[in-house]
Amino acid sequence: MPSPLRLQAVTLPVSDLGVADPFYRWTFRLEPAPEASPAATLALAWGREDRVLLVGPETGDAASVTLRMPSMTPEEALAWCAERDLEPSAAAGPRADVDLAAERLPGVAIQVVEDPRLLNVFRLTVRGWGSAHVELAFPIPGVVLARRGQAGPFLWRVEDWQGLETPGLLGVTLAGPDLEAGRAFWQRIGARPLDETADPAGPLRVGDHQVVLAEREPAGLRGVALLVPEAKLGEVARTLSHLKVEFKQAGNRVLARDPDGRVVFVQGVRAA
Repeated sequence: MPSPLRLQAVTLPVSDLGVADPFYRWTFRLEPAPEASPAATLALAWGREDRVLLVGPETGDAASVTLRMPSMTPEEALAWCAERDLEPSAAAGPRADVDLAAERLPGVAIQVVEDPRLLNVFRLTVRGWGSAHVELAFPIPGVVLARRGQAGPFLWRVEDWQGLETPGLLGVTLAGPDLEAGRAFWQRIGARPLDETADPAGPLRVGDHQVVLAEREPAGLRGVALLVPEAKLGEVARTLSHLKVEFKQAGNRVLARDPDGRVVFVQGVRAA
């Protein structure tokens, strides 16, 4: 049975939320996510799970990547991290679960989730490679939710899955000072080479998504790759032109930079 590991969201610090908002919302037809956005942030969504979270400078938030993990109880999730020397710095979820994290991990930042539509996920943030953090989202097993008298409906999927959403996320590019250390970190989480016969420094596979690691400065999240239906690629190009954003288009691909200089790669794919 394949692992449900997949890329679920990216958090992008932006210098001006008012400028970044139309770039991402208009160009890629993103809508405000159904969950509430904290102050000075904007959560944008396409479909069921994939998210782009824009965070203003006043939040102090760093770039991060959210991964959907295999379904585990909070106790199992904490043990899973400990076995891999992943040290959580924050926890988010139902009150009982974050209280458990605080007890097991003194000093972690705690966020109690109260929206009943989000109570089927327990999240732990760990320090990633370079300056980007990694948030691990563990769906809480159905048997645990049943004991709590919770049956949804939930915003996040209950069943395991690892596929792509279209439109949605395809991958991210991360930079840091030591490529070998970066690959070791991601492989501890469960990422594997995209092609076992290819260059060992090539992209990593996270479910059906890709993580590209680059040994360069400055460290951090340097790019994001997105999927759109091929028929919508012309709209992407026209919106970029309207926003006076320079871009390159070749076949079913568009390459541009967002207002904060991150590379945005857009792949047009035919609908199934």
